[in-house]
Amino acid sequence: MSNSADGTVQPQTTLLSNFADASVKSEATYSGKPKKLKRIPSNIIPYVQIEGEAVKDANDKQMIVHYAYAKLELIDFYIEALADKKYIVPHSLDYLKGLQRDLTTAIKTIMDRPLAKSSEWNVKVDYPDDWKG
Repeated sequence: MSNSADGTVQPQTTLLSNFADASVKSEATYSGKPKKLKRIPSNIIPYVQIEGEAVKDANDKQMIVHYAYAKLELIDFYIEALADKKYIVPHSLDYLKGLQRDLTTAIKTIMDRPLAKSSEWNVKVDYPDDWKG
């Protein structure tokens, strides 16, 4: 308890009481309605394939593979959410499995593609014939 400026006694709040209040509020505001998930765009596979063909160095490869794995995790979550009543998934299981298969194939193709030889370090210097270095 603490005294305010006007002389009234105010209850002192603690972190635990704030946490308890927050949990009660979240339970009270949960309406039980399932959450509708966003659609997964159908252009993910062509995007990953095109960007995979345009890879020039290891950084490009890492960026596109990381993007593809992030989308693969999202697809896996949607597949698991189909069985959960908390979510409304806007895709069928067959569609998600097809995306999963195609994305996995695209990742494998990108990882198997060798990187082009970089000419950055291949510097050809024409030395004079009489130079002895």
